[in-house]
Amino acid sequence: LCLQLSYLPYLEIVLWLMLFAPSTAQDRIQILYDDQCNLCANAMRLVRWLNVIRVADFLPLSKNLETAAQYGIQPDDLYQNMHGLYQNRVFVGYDLYLLLARRNPLLWVVYPVLLLGKLTGIGPKIYGWVAQNRYRVSKACGLKPYALPARPAWKPLQYQRYGIITGVIVGFMLSTSLVYFETPLAKPAVKKTVQWYKPILLHTGLVPPNVFNHQDLSLGDKWVTVTRHYKDQPSQRVPFADAKGARLQYHLFDTLYFGNSLKWRRKAIRFDPVAFNQPEGLGYQYLLQLLYFDYQLHQAQAPTRYHIDVFASRATDVAIKDLDERYRAFKVYEFDFPVSAFETMEISQLKARK
Repeated sequence: LCLQLSYLPYLEIVLWLMLFAPSTAQDRIQILYDDQCNLCANAMRLVRWLNVIRVADFLPLSKNLETAAQYGIQPDDLYQNMHGLYQNRVFVGYDLYLLLARRNPLLWVVYPVLLLGKLTGIGPKIYGWVAQNRYRVSKACGLKPYALPARPAWKPLQYQRYGIITGVIVGFMLSTSLVYFETPLAKPAVKKTVQWYKPILLHTGLVPPNVFNHQDLSLGDKWVTVTRHYKDQPSQRVPFADAKGARLQYHLFDTLYFGNSLKWRRKAIRFDPVAFNQPEGLGYQYLLQLLYFDYQLHQAQAPTRYHIDVFASRATDVAIKDLDERYRAFKVYEFDFPVSAFETMEISQLKARK
């Protein structure tokens, strides 16, 4: 199964709409709460504020004792712990809050904490203490009575509102497809008419992702190898890159990989390799940071100089049909750097460049 990457923004919109689609009446949690308790009523006020997709309905005990009786719940139990009815099951106390956090996407961030509290037994103990002392807590915190307003019944105007919102979303997706994609509706005259819309999309980030762009694919076209030389012992390859461009152990250091190697490779695409790596060039400054990093690690071994080779290939030139020629590495520049030069340099010269 192949998926066009350019479709991802639209799939995300669809997934978000599915995630936050309002729940059906059969799939909602019916919460029975003590509306005479200020703490309970204010807690339900917060839960209702987060009840954007309506995963729960709120039933005050003063008006719904008969509903509770249908499930065999005794009035005394109702006033000791909060109860919830969901899919013909009864959830009590802490388990009800755990269910709410699991069903409401806006509460998923606290679900792991609540689940940990359930597994350790700490959560139910805290809830039990608050439930037993809720009237004293309400008085101590100065909580005022609060009555949840009744949810208004659905009206035709509300259906019209959701229809308008759906129409705006569909219209936006359709107009965007006319700008970017080759569709049956996107005839040349139509695409030319809606081009004014493209800058708006660009400035809001609503553009098809360009993952396989030429610049990123060309990062492997140029690379450097570095050799450390000594006075009385064999030279050693610095574990930065080999002659074929493979990244070696130094790329495990994020400061070198992201702060040096990727920057050098990305900028080397646009510049002449000789001028780029001259002492006044930006590439030379990146290589200087690499050499100084290695020198600090091996200073005790007293290296005398570094030899740098700059390689290139034409791996991204699809016009070259001979693969051996296309992937052949060839040297484009080389130079030596004496270690003694570090002694005369200022630290500012070795800081990372943008």
